[in-house]
Amino acid sequence: MEDNSAPAFDSCPNDIFLAEGQTANWIEPTAEDNCGTVNMAQTMGLPNGSVFPLGVSPVEYTAADENGNDAVCSFNVIVNDEEAAIFDSCPEDATIATQNGICGAVYSWEEPTVKENTAGTTIIQTQGPPSGSVFDLGTTGVEYVSTDLAGNASYCSFIVTVFDNLAPEINECPTDIQIESDENAVEPLLHR
Repeated sequence: MEDNSAPAFDSCPNDIFLAEGQTANWIEPTAEDNCGTVNMAQTMGLPNGSVFPLGVSPVEYTAADENGNDAVCSFNVIVNDEEAAIFDSCPEDATIATQNGICGAVYSWEEPTVKENTAGTTIIQTQGPPSGSVFDLGTTGVEYVSTDLAGNASYCSFIVTVFDNLAPEINECPTDIQIESDENAVEPLLHR
C-alpha cells in the first residue's frame, strides 16, 4: 500500500507582532503522520529566539514523512517601527540685533539632521521663515518635524529674538541760523 498522505500540523504559530529590538519567541510547531515518523525542519527565516529586523519576515517549517510527503507551516514575524527619529542637531535659541537699513535682522543656521534606524525619514520646516531670511523685530518661532515611514514624528524647535539697538538717524538737520536785530524794532507792549 502506498502512502500519499502528507503529515498534518497539530500546531502552527500565528503571526507575531513586535516592537523594534524585541526578541521573537514561539512554540515550535508539531505534526503527525498516518504512517511513520515525521521529520520537522525550519526551512525559512531566522531561528526561534532571534531579534528580527524591521518589517515583515516570513518563517516556515516543513514536516516530511519517510515516503516523501510533506506539509508546510508558515507565519510572519512583523516588527513595527515605534521609535521616532532623534535629531542629531537642532539650532539653539538666538538673540540678535537689528541691522543697518532694515527693521529686523538676517539670520542663518545649519539645517537640523536626524539619526534614524530606517530609510525614508523626512525633515520638513513647519514654522518660521527659512534660514537666511530677514527676521522681524520681536520673537519668532522656528520648527522642524522629522517623520519616518511608520509615521513616527519628532520635533526640533528654537526661537529667534531680534532687538533694536540702533539709534535713529537724522537725515537732514538745519544749520545754525543767525538773525540780525533791527534797532528800530518796536518791542511789544505788555498788558497787565
